[in-house]
Amino acid sequence: MSSESHPEPHLIVDIGCGQLPFPLRPGGRQIEPGEEYRGYDLFEQRNIGPDTVNLFLRAALERSGGQGRVERADATRLPLGDEIADEVVMINLLSSPRVDRIAVAREVGRIIKRPSGIVTVVDTYAAASYPVHRVRDILYPMGLRQRNVGQELNSRAIGRYSEGRYYRDRYIALFGFPPSDVTNTPHERLHSGADCHSIDTSEKGGKTLMATAQQEYHGRVRQVKEGVTAEKGAMASAKSQAETSRERIAGVQTKWADFVTALATTRQSHTEFMGSLGAASSHHSEKVVPAQAQVNEKQGETLKLYTTLISDIRHQSIQQFAAVLGALGENVVQENGIVGNLTENYATMTADAKRREEALSQLQVAGTAYKENRLDPQQNIIASTPGHYEAQMGATDQANQALDTYIATT
Repeated sequence: MSSESHPEPHLIVDIGCGQLPFPLRPGGRQIEPGEEYRGYDLFEQRNIGPDTVNLFLRAALERSGGQGRVERADATRLPLGDEIADEVVMINLLSSPRVDRIAVAREVGRIIKRPSGIVTVVDTYAAASYPVHRVRDILYPMGLRQRNVGQELNSRAIGRYSEGRYYRDRYIALFGFPPSDVTNTPHERLHSGADCHSIDTSEKGGKTLMATAQQEYHGRVRQVKEGVTAEKGAMASAKSQAETSRERIAGVQTKWADFVTALATTRQSHTEFMGSLGAASSHHSEKVVPAQAQVNEKQGETLKLYTTLISDIRHQSIQQFAAVLGALGENVVQENGIVGNLTENYATMTADAKRREEALSQLQVAGTAYKENRLDPQQNIIASTPGHYEAQMGATDQANQALDTYIATT
């Protein structure tokens, strides 16, 4: 049964990682599959420890597919074997005054792989407090040499620290071991302490070394002056920001005082309101509750009386309706009798009127006959003929009889 050999992961060691390792920083380099991250820090002045950092780091590594952890360790005594790290990263570590830089450089030289290891040094402060030439002074004795950032930065960068705006006052420097077929310059051999016997000790060689040293010196002086100028500008900007902050703080303090005053007024109003609420509650318990009970009792009595009244009204209404119905029946009978009497009276009146008309007609006839047969007063009744006299008397009797008949009808 053969056992398969798994290749060792690409080990990245972050010395002085702090509570925010670079895989957790926005835009920072991610640990990819096949890579392993190890972060070391003392966590002496940190708000959180390695256990909490590992929780966040584990989540970030699960997303990127890498592996790794953070441990508490001294930068000069790392719990790692010799020549085990493929990459070593130091961010703002060598610029700290509490760090033994020489001891850290020796520890880096012990754990870095030869000749493939890469060392990345980053300083992100406004003006680098530990310039890159000093980094060279402590790493060159370890056999490391500074490399051209432009050639290897794309594959070895750690996120946003690679942006061009960090190149002047802030820097990112890469160091590695030179190939065996490359001859070191005299200046590098002088710093590394190797092959010192091959340095040109002639007057020409001394002048060359002196000219090189003077160039480096003037370059460092320019860097220092530029750093001082940038620091003055940063101090002026910080002073302006401080004045603005003071004004804002004064405004906040004024608003805070107003808020405290308003809060005290609100508390007093709340206290008075609670007192009024207590008095109202007491009054409610003493006055309103008994009155409400009385109202409820009266409402019950009123409802009872209303129910009784409705029942009585219904009973009385039925009796009154029966009485009214009886009275209406009697009235109908009486009206029927009256109508009968009126009918009889109308028939009698009609007969009387008919008789009256007949009597009037007879009276008119008698009157006409009387007018025709009456005697002239100027004539002598004796001279009248007997026949005419008798006709006149007959007409008179007839007229009297007709008059009596008519009078009888009226």
